[in-house]
Order: sequence, then structure tokens, then C-alpha cells
Amino acid sequence: MPIASLVAHPGFSIGGRTRGILGVNEPSRGRRFAGNLQAPITQSKEHGAWPLVRALVDPEAEGGQFWGPARVVAGAARRATPARITRDRDIAARLWHYCEHATGVPWPYLKASRARRRR
Repeated sequence: MPIASLVAHPGFSIGGRTRGILGVNEPSRGRRFAGNLQAPITQSKEHGAWPLVRALVDPEAEGGQFWGPARVVAGAARRATPARITRDRDIAARLWHYCEHATGVPWPYLKASRARRRR
């Protein structure tokens, strides 16, 4: 089975807009009230899961794609364009280096990919 790497984001999904499920999601009256005030720009956690599920099961989904809600923070799941800053290779390299430095753990993927290319 082939492996693909995709990115998906839930948009602005909050518990106050999600139906109550005993032991799973039990928003207080205050959270429900705040969630309803934000209704025009938010969605439930259930709807926030749609892009992730679609990226996983859509037969047309391919590695390297980015999936998210249609209206950036809410809406139907669709293939999306990531923000320009997230596609900047220099920023990505600096972030990668910082993460390795901060954790003290070099990621072995780079070494493995070089070895694979030599074959």
C-alpha cells in the first residue's frame, strides 16, 4: 500500500458549537453562549473534522496536498492553498533547524533519504 503525506486543518472549530456528548463534550452554559456569539465565523468540532476525514478517504487526494474548510475558518471540506509563509523554503529550513536544536534530536529522515538516493 503506498504512503502519502497530506496536510489538513479544521478551521475554527469550538466545543461550544458542538452537540453535547456525555463524557466527551460537555460545554458549560458560558461556553455555549460564547460559541453562539461566534457562530458566523466558527463551526462545531464535528464539522472541523471533515477536512481531515476527506483528506484521508477521498480517492482523488494525493500526497503533498492541503485540505481545509471552504471559507478558511468554516465550511465544506475541499482542497485548499496553504498560506504563502508556509510554502517558503527558507522559513521551513530555519524552523526545521530550530526544532532540531530545541529538542536536541536530529530527524533521521534526511539521512535516510540521502541513502535511498545513492542506491
